[in-house]
Amino acid sequence: MRNKGKTYASEIVQASPWKAFTGFAVDFFLSFSLMMVLTFFVSPYLQEAMGAGESQKNMKSLLEDSSLFQVTSTSSSLEWNYYFYGSGYAKQLASNGKIKDTYGGQDEAYVGRYPYELYLDIVFNYYSSFCFLDGNEFINLDGSVNSSLSSLDENGRGKWIGENIFAITGDSSSYFAFDVDEENNPKYTSKPVLNLQNPVVSTLIDEKTALVASSKLNAFFVHGSPKYDGVYELTCSNLETYQPRFVELNKEANQIVFLSKIPIRLVPPVIFFLIVPLLVRDGKSVGRLLANTAVIDYGGYSAKKWKILLHQGILYLPWLLSILPLDILAVISVALVYTAEFLVSNVSPSKRGVHEMMAGTMTVNDAESSYFSSKEEYESYVKENPESVAEEEKTEPVVEEEPVVLDSKILETEEEQPQKEETSDLKSADEENEMESTDYDEDDFVDKK
Repeated sequence: MRNKGKTYASEIVQASPWKAFTGFAVDFFLSFSLMMVLTFFVSPYLQEAMGAGESQKNMKSLLEDSSLFQVTSTSSSLEWNYYFYGSGYAKQLASNGKIKDTYGGQDEAYVGRYPYELYLDIVFNYYSSFCFLDGNEFINLDGSVNSSLSSLDENGRGKWIGENIFAITGDSSSYFAFDVDEENNPKYTSKPVLNLQNPVVSTLIDEKTALVASSKLNAFFVHGSPKYDGVYELTCSNLETYQPRFVELNKEANQIVFLSKIPIRLVPPVIFFLIVPLLVRDGKSVGRLLANTAVIDYGGYSAKKWKILLHQGILYLPWLLSILPLDILAVISVALVYTAEFLVSNVSPSKRGVHEMMAGTMTVNDAESSYFSSKEEYESYVKENPESVAEEEKTEPVVEEEPVVLDSKILETEEEQPQKEETSDLKSADEENEMESTDYDEDDFVDKK
């Protein structure tokens, strides 16, 4: 018997939903706190041991070779980042549209020059050399494989890049044109030059209109839209989204990072939601010990271990959502599921959550309840301590019968009823006497006649 100092052999006091939630909240907080500790102090070493460091090191080298991004490095192969050259130059231009401030790295060499020169060099080098490092395979801006370029020589590839990447048309409509040699022959293997026939480009020469022209040329490479529609933006997207070398390395690194999250995010709740309640009596977790609650069978006896396991296992399931790829989605999903569970415990007639209904358990106030491990133990205890049942019976509330109060009109009616009956009887007797006297008078009258 779980004796709580009560007089009775068995007394169950169910914990309110809020009291039960308090115990859960403590376990949740402990699980989340341990998860954060593991994320910051254990996860980097775990990812390194699983090979994520080597994958990200190769990704870093690939980004540096592409020259599309500025790569920031530290002592650890897992601690590096890169930034996009196209974000923020609008605020870093002088009055003539030239670059006055830079982020550092490759763009430092372009201080005092126009941004389009930086983008022109980056994009041309990427498509003219980097994209053909995988043999003759060329990935278009939309991700499709351009196999026709494999049969072209260097000049043919350069002509295709100029026409399809830099939109060279050969007339005044394009910003760029092919450079020419002394005999005025196009130099397809050289980077494009400004098309002086274009009216926008011509204004770049004038100091007063240079800023507008620079902005338009800048927009050709970096449009600033949420979608990729500038040449430089599309080129960056081409590398990160379509180039097999980068995609495979990125997929490998992300897979390792994802696998490292599984133990980091699932082990802490296993400790506080499964291991502790199964080891401690009556399914008590750390939170329930602090809230002074316990888990018992809904029949009023101590719950079997398998029921506690089912009770806690269902309560643990939402933690599986924490390994969703997007962290914000994982947090929202876990919060929504537990909120719904709490609402169910408040509105259900039995004041139990889904996990309790499915496991056939209930959460009770441990300090105010006494219960037995089985029915046999209860009957044995009662047999040895019959006074415990007697005390229970003595304490049963006695319902006193309230006096019946009748309506005063009803009482008056009942009191008047016998008087009316007596009056009626008297009237009947008088009528009979009167009739008798009448008969006598008539007879007497006849006699007198």
